[in-house]
Amino acid sequence: MKGVLDEDIVTVFGADIHAAITICSIRAEELREGVGRNNCVSITFLERRATIDLILSVLEGVKI
Repeated sequence: MKGVLDEDIVTVFGADIHAAITICSIRAEELREGVGRNNCVSITFLERRATIDLILSVLEGVKI
């Protein structure tokens, strides 16, 4: 499952994670193309668990 609103990222993960996602090259390209929902956050549901994946800027991700 992909496609998250920016305000939801801030609410769930905080401003630092949102900033690290926003400046990564993938999200920057989405913004240039006018994509409203952020595809740098995804969740995979398995039988008894779920995995959340975040695509971050390397430099900002290391700071966090």
